[in-house]
Amino acid sequence: MTKFLGPAPLLIGALLLASCSQRGGNSGNAPSVSNIIRVKADLSLKPALLELAAQYQQENSSHLLLQFASGSDLQPNRLGDSVDVYILANDGSRGSQADSAADSARKVILAYAVPCIVVPHMNPALVSDLKDLTKPGLRIGIVDPQKDVLGAFAMEILRRNGIYDVVQPRLVMIDSSALELADCVARQEVDAAIGWTVCSNWVQGSIDVTLLNAADIPRIAAVTAWRATAPVDSAKANRLMNYLTTERSLEIFRKWGYLTLTSDLEMYAPIADIGGTPAR
Repeated sequence: MTKFLGPAPLLIGALLLASCSQRGGNSGNAPSVSNIIRVKADLSLKPALLELAAQYQQENSSHLLLQFASGSDLQPNRLGDSVDVYILANDGSRGSQADSAADSARKVILAYAVPCIVVPHMNPALVSDLKDLTKPGLRIGIVDPQKDVLGAFAMEILRRNGIYDVVQPRLVMIDSSALELADCVARQEVDAAIGWTVCSNWVQGSIDVTLLNAADIPRIAAVTAWRATAPVDSAKANRLMNYLTTERSLEIFRKWGYLTLTSDLEMYAPIADIGGTPAR
């Protein structure tokens, strides 16, 4: 088994507690409205973005008000949202309407997420590649493709590699997000799952990662920030967009196991498409 390693991850439970402070809470230290930048982001990015928000506030005296949502609830298709910046788990998950609330001319790719197989620690079912997912009785987790882009990636992988019909009766649909999928694998509620390589950093010591063969990966996810078409505060939105591309910001994504250079992708999936919408 090949493991994809990352440094110093936190536990999901701790992240959920920490996220409360990002919503302002009822504390007397709540930031003033003039110092708030409103960010709507994919739930799967919570571990990295909580750390990034804390760093940004320390360096810029501005508070990132993070609103996390599953992919299906994050389509920035409506003007009038009180949002400055959207951060999506893949650029292909953005809506395509002409009146989209995300400005297609003001977007930046921040990092890349590589799909893989994730298994409980020590890999009790001995899953080492996609073919092993066809073993009788194996419980295979995927996120609901209607809720999270990881599910759409998983469906594309299974179908492109010709094993969907075999494994479909044993698929265990995880409801909301890649974070929940990682937690289910850690609790051994499934024997294997299609996840991201960064999943092992969310639940340290509870998940092992098996990299897919390069030919088995049709697509890499492109984590993308979009400035809102009509941000609440244009100056603050522009400042955050610029910050997201700095080395200080990208280092946080690397810390959590994301790739930040296209040259890095050649090691894992040299022939895969980057971003875009997974085939159904």
